[in-house]
Amino acid sequence: MMPESAQIRGSHHCIGTARMVADLIFEFVHSQAIANGGMISAEDILSAKAQFVLSLPVGIDAFEKINRECMHASGSAAPDPFSRDNILSTLLSACGKRSAEYAFNFQIDRCGPSWLSCFFQGLSQVARKNISEESWGDLITAYVHAAEIYKANMHVFDVIARNDVKITLSDCTAPLYKMFESDEVAKSTSVEINNVIARNYNVTGPSIVEITDDQMKRFLTMLLKEMSFRLHPPVTGNQKYAAR
Repeated sequence: MMPESAQIRGSHHCIGTARMVADLIFEFVHSQAIANGGMISAEDILSAKAQFVLSLPVGIDAFEKINRECMHASGSAAPDPFSRDNILSTLLSACGKRSAEYAFNFQIDRCGPSWLSCFFQGLSQVARKNISEESWGDLITAYVHAAEIYKANMHVFDVIARNDVKITLSDCTAPLYKMFESDEVAKSTSVEINNVIARNYNVTGPSIVEITDDQMKRFLTMLLKEMSFRLHPPVTGNQKYAAR
């Protein structure tokens, strides 16, 4: 029997979200009216709407909280791939999954496809250090704007298709190629990724779940080509025609 305090599935989650958003909008419009001496014109309303839309990225905390509550109520344990904890891992995985499947086939054969999630978590931890706070904020904003456009139909490549996201992904992975110039960099990179993998698998000491420096270099060699394709896909005949 479900505990009385447990959240349950139902449209009340969507209703509650709709009410929260409505409250925010009308509070915003009300504040604009007060600022204008109690009056608000049609132009003022359109201006308020534009300001409200631009402020949506600031509400990422609330959006993530609502998603967690809905997932909890539905009994789902699946992580949010676009949460601030996971978004970089999700984007890097979309750009480099095939390279990882080839370079780390040993680990995948023995641990299953879920091993890749741990690897990309580790890779994103390393890559995150190469992103400034401003660029990180821009990445979250880009995701929110893509969600505004595509709504429930949004896919990961709708986010990657944005030029600002392409630049961030290129910038955060470029320093990884220093592994080819320095054994010390190669070692420290592999160690950091292995720490994340080992933590997920709850292992200590040498283990088959961990990667080697040579595997990492093989992955990066392939990633260079795969990322180029993912970030700059070839234009099809139909796309060329549409662009004219």
